[in-house]
Amino acid sequence: MDPLWIWRPDAETKLQPSMRLSIRTQAVLLSAVPLSVLVLVLVFAILSARNAEMTAYWGQHSEDVLAASQAITSSVDDADTALAQYVEHPQPAVLDELKAALASVTHNAQRLEALVSDNPAQEARAQHLAQLIDEFGPIFQNVANAAGDPRKQRAIEQSKTVQNGARDFRKTQGDLERTERQLAIQRFRTLSKQSALFVQTLIGVLVVGIVLTAFAMFVFGGRIVNRLQRLSENATRLVAGEDAVPLKGSDEIADLDAQYRSTTLRMRRGEAISAQLQRALLPKQLPDVAGIRIDASYHTAATNADIGGDWYDVFLLSEDTIGISMGDVTGHGLHAASTMATVRQSIQTAARYTQDAAAVFELVNRNIVDQDSGVVSAFFGILNVRDGCMQYAIAGHPPPITVRASGTIGMLTGSGLLLGVERSARYERLETHLESGAALVLYTDGLVETYRGDFSRGISLLIDAINAEYYNSSENIALAIQNRVFSTVEPHDDSAILFIGVTELGVHAASRERSWQIDAKAVAEARRVKRAFLWHLGQYTNGETDLSSVELILGELLGNVARHTDGYATVTLVLERERAILHVNDRGEPIPELREPVDTFAESGRGLFLVNALARNLRIERDREGNRVSAELPVTLHAD
Repeated sequence: MDPLWIWRPDAETKLQPSMRLSIRTQAVLLSAVPLSVLVLVLVFAILSARNAEMTAYWGQHSEDVLAASQAITSSVDDADTALAQYVEHPQPAVLDELKAALASVTHNAQRLEALVSDNPAQEARAQHLAQLIDEFGPIFQNVANAAGDPRKQRAIEQSKTVQNGARDFRKTQGDLERTERQLAIQRFRTLSKQSALFVQTLIGVLVVGIVLTAFAMFVFGGRIVNRLQRLSENATRLVAGEDAVPLKGSDEIADLDAQYRSTTLRMRRGEAISAQLQRALLPKQLPDVAGIRIDASYHTAATNADIGGDWYDVFLLSEDTIGISMGDVTGHGLHAASTMATVRQSIQTAARYTQDAAAVFELVNRNIVDQDSGVVSAFFGILNVRDGCMQYAIAGHPPPITVRASGTIGMLTGSGLLLGVERSARYERLETHLESGAALVLYTDGLVETYRGDFSRGISLLIDAINAEYYNSSENIALAIQNRVFSTVEPHDDSAILFIGVTELGVHAASRERSWQIDAKAVAEARRVKRAFLWHLGQYTNGETDLSSVELILGELLGNVARHTDGYATVTLVLERERAILHVNDRGEPIPELREPVDTFAESGRGLFLVNALARNLRIERDREGNRVSAELPVTLHAD
């Protein structure tokens, strides 16, 4: 292992060996730095305290040595005094005092010798003093015996032995005391230097320890923060559905990152399974009904991997009628999904038994209550594609939104009790009419309850999206509406949307050729036909086709009809294998030869020139009934 791994957090390759250690282990290893500093501090604190104790000890020792020396001097003085008194008054009591003083001198000499036993030079001096003191005993005794003989006393006191012994005693005692004082000063200085060294070393250790600890914690903390930041970035990527870069190593953070990625993978697999199951339970293919544009879309919630109970369905009841259902089973999961499939099928079965929307709900409701399947909101309608009449019933479901050919947007009326609540519930049969160019938008509440349950705000957002898409013929209008809604808010629940657009009524079979009769002078009728034309064409174009150019071509040709003829015309769309051709037949005067207008800003003469610029090919023909303008539209048709 690289011993410097901790100091190189920016070198990922060098960090690899260290990642075999858990963060806890690394933290324990890092704690060795402050712990080592603490141990050193304690050691130097103990040494400093010990040094202070030694200073006090040697100070007291020197005081005791000097005190013992002074005690010898004092005892000798006492003996001299007692000897002088005995010479003058030789009494037994004074002799006893002399003997006691001499014994004290001997005792103090022994004590001094014991105190300086640690120093050979001082011990030698103390021993010499003790030897001299031993010699003083006989001299004092001789003087005491010569009491009453002054001449003999003076001879003893003035003898060389006494004089030399006294001088030697004073000199030895002086040397001992002077040396002891010098030793005391020397010891104090040495101990003071040691104390200062200990204090300086202690401060240095503290400073270095604090710096090392701070640096180690900064590096370790920075490295942990860096890995946590990368973990957060990975979590953000996973939430956004992006792939995350695995964190290297095997510490707790890397383990957590691996768990995040594993959990996300399982969730994605669950979401994929749920989406597949949802698609399997929804209609695999919506019917191709002549004159009717049918688009649908289903969107799962961003925060819920469980399958939902939302559904949409369009099915054929007869040559002239289709059934339209949409609903939502409360809750999520397999139970909701199975209930949804059962209810959807039950509506189809009941609709074939009775083509009365209210009676269908009553039959289905009793079946749900008897089976205790749950609670369901639903809409069911039966649309007559010959005349546009639609009967419907609502069971606690948000009312569908209608878009009239004039562009007016509104909501269907009606309400009813949720399915599965009361077995004897009755439902109202309601009716409406959808003309050519009109549309019906059905949806579940997951599409409108996007503002924390603010239904009115969600409806307003949905209406804005429908209004925008009504004038933009997308490949899948339902999906385009749904995408507009969720471009500003995040879905909190599953949602389904179904778009039913009437391109033409009374058409009995699907055909690659479709015609509309129109009075171009009637604005509402012209708008209706234009919308029906674009919806029908949009079913056959791919997602990259921009129908705005087609709308402009059709608008210019109908505008010419309205300005230059009685307004009556036939609009025909012919879809060939690779081409879409628009024919407009009118009963007006012959159209002049196509040429570039002299005045670019003139009010007339620009329409056909603009059409010719936008269309892939433009042809103008004349027959006995009138004009026929044919334009190959700039669109790409998808494969059949």
